[in-house]
Amino acid sequence: MARYFDAGFVSVLGGFVKGKLGGYLTSICVGKTAYFDTLVVGTSERPYQIGTGLKYAFMKYLAVLGGPVTEVIDGLHARENMGLCHYKEKMGFKVVRVPSRVWFMPGAEKILRMRWPHKHYRITGWE
Repeated sequence: MARYFDAGFVSVLGGFVKGKLGGYLTSICVGKTAYFDTLVVGTSERPYQIGTGLKYAFMKYLAVLGGPVTEVIDGLHARENMGLCHYKEKMGFKVVRVPSRVWFMPGAEKILRMRWPHKHYRITGWE
């Protein structure tokens, strides 16, 4: 594990409330892209907006570092959660479609689209 964190591409930030850990954010940098990997915030600490603060602190750190990172990814588009979509838009994160090739076993796509339309959307990017 020490090699994983010392490799220079993983960042772990902690948010504290009254001297106690209230949440943490892990991020991974690959090439020119930084990814918010895991954000965990305690239920009682949510009103303090630790998650927003940790994301801001990480992006500020990247700016000060002046390294090769030019974009930050904050997870997949969750169109079924309008509150999350609104939050990400206010933070400056935009939905960007990335070209990809998707193949399904015959008949599987139709079932997935009918039964779990949001999962189908996240896998394919198609409505």
